[in-house]
Amino acid sequence: MNSLRQIVALVSRGSAYTIMPHSALMDEISNGSLVLVPIEPAMRWTAYLMRKRSRPVTRASSSAGKFVTVNLKDMLERCGLRAKLVQ
Repeated sequence: MNSLRQIVALVSRGSAYTIMPHSALMDEISNGSLVLVPIEPAMRWTAYLMRKRSRPVTRASSSAGKFVTVNLKDMLERCGLRAKLVQ
């Protein structure tokens, strides 16, 4: 199953458990319909912003990369997520 809403619906009904990033369930957590259960030891996940090496870096692609970085930083601070952004 790859639909986030379907997975959340299953978990909300008590029909399943899931492992998801906190950011995917912020609304459900804030309204109290779902709770976070920490996994110990903590899991680590690395994500990369990639581009094709043979293509030139354009102003548009550079701006898109900056946009993603700025928005990730904002989300980490605003939501209090325990994550580290490395550039």
